[in-house]
Amino acid sequence: MIRKDVVRMYREIHSWIGIICGLFLFIAFYAGAISMFEVPLQRWTSAPIENLQTTPLQKTQELIDKVSVDYPSATKNFNIILSTGPEQPARMQWAQRDVAEDDHSPVTNYYADLTASGQLVVKEDVPSPVAQLIDDLHQQVGILIDHELAMLITGIVSLLYAIALVSGVIVLLPTLVKDLFALRLGKKVKRMWLDVHNLLGIFSLPFHLVMAVTALVFAWHDYFYSSQKISIYSGFEATNSGPPTAKPPSPRAPYYPVDLLLKKLHTEAPEFTPEILNYRQGRTRADGHMLLVAGTNPKHHANRPRHGVVSLNPFTGDIMATDYMPGRQKPLQSAVSSFFALHFGNFGGNLTRWLYFILGLGGALLFYTGNLLWIEVRRKRSRTKNLEKTRSSRVLGSLSIGVSLGCVAAISLAIASAKLIPTWLMTLPGSYVLLYYCVFLGAISWSFYQGPARASVQLLYAAALCTFCIPLASVISYFTSIGWNHGDGSTWVDGVALTACLGMFYAAKKTAHRISNGSISSIWSDAT
Repeated sequence: MIRKDVVRMYREIHSWIGIICGLFLFIAFYAGAISMFEVPLQRWTSAPIENLQTTPLQKTQELIDKVSVDYPSATKNFNIILSTGPEQPARMQWAQRDVAEDDHSPVTNYYADLTASGQLVVKEDVPSPVAQLIDDLHQQVGILIDHELAMLITGIVSLLYAIALVSGVIVLLPTLVKDLFALRLGKKVKRMWLDVHNLLGIFSLPFHLVMAVTALVFAWHDYFYSSQKISIYSGFEATNSGPPTAKPPSPRAPYYPVDLLLKKLHTEAPEFTPEILNYRQGRTRADGHMLLVAGTNPKHHANRPRHGVVSLNPFTGDIMATDYMPGRQKPLQSAVSSFFALHFGNFGGNLTRWLYFILGLGGALLFYTGNLLWIEVRRKRSRTKNLEKTRSSRVLGSLSIGVSLGCVAAISLAIASAKLIPTWLMTLPGSYVLLYYCVFLGAISWSFYQGPARASVQLLYAAALCTFCIPLASVISYFTSIGWNHGDGSTWVDGVALTACLGMFYAAKKTAHRISNGSISSIWSDAT
């Protein structure tokens, strides 16, 4: 039996850490849930590309040679696509930024193929930055500043997040058995939301623990490796600073034929399914060449979001390194890969993606309800005889409503705008960041102006309207010449958005009913 003073102490730790981190984590989890379907979202938000005539694998070297003549810089880093489709419509692909040193400048993708007569055909495409914006919000807990500084903050939030999880379990231990499956529906709405919060926290605890620890490692891995180099490997030179390179046997030596390379790889690793061949050249001829083959193995995890990687000699087809190859890793490397795979959800196919999507939304709801429950408890303790609201509860309530619903509305509007606003305008540097922050900061300002109660209803309707703009954009593009229409599987994005819109509309009506019928001492009172 845990002493009451110990439980009380951990309750305070859990509450205050939750308050500090909850708003950051809501954005991270909501954006993370959406990023589970980054590929179809990227397809939905980008103009469709005409499928080129796919070059046979046997003619890959001829394709590379012709591209190197017309686009010399392309051969520094390019991909050979083994299975072409809507996302990769040609055999060869490479990317180029408008400003090489700027990671946030627009990227132009080039797709190349050979016609039946051997003529080179190249198409250009400027992909929408929306999917990358959402991924940045997830990685940087909603702080779109310099990446290194943002990741330092992300690590701090992740560490506090892990402490909040542990302290929350300790708080629940005395009543865990009695209240584990309790969901008390009735007039006491606060009790119902507390039960929802506890259920979400307990049943998704393994998921949250993995997210907290892996996010901490992702955010601070440079610091971890630097400290290891000083404390463990001091006095030793690094033996492997990256993927191994190979020197060409002659200055103009061709790469090993792709069809033969794939057969050789299949013989040595039959369960590994290659999808993309990434060829790279060093800055100088002395740096050599490298070939990274991205692929999957259904029986093993990968430590990257969508693929595992094996390094081959591009001139002989021999395997050079298997550090990141599913099924060929050493036990320790495989254990680390399995742990990271739990963060990415890159196993189990679409079933796992949908499960992670639901868990991500559930995590966002966990932080949202945690903040509002803390406010209600604080108001109950500190209210005066005439039931005045405390300033701190109003500020935190306005922040919780504005940040959470502002994030939802801003992301939805950014996705919808990608289809309707001209590509040249929305690919200007920082255009989507500006759009996101205008809506996001506008929602926070409105929440402070109206108060958390009234703003919660108004911003729920606003978020529902912004989300409805996603399927509306598809309808407009279908019946007009504005935007574009996809005839492939990415259109299910509209269905998910419409479902979310209806859910937020229903939540707005229920919140409005509670405001008009709830206690005047509640944060949901219209007198706020």
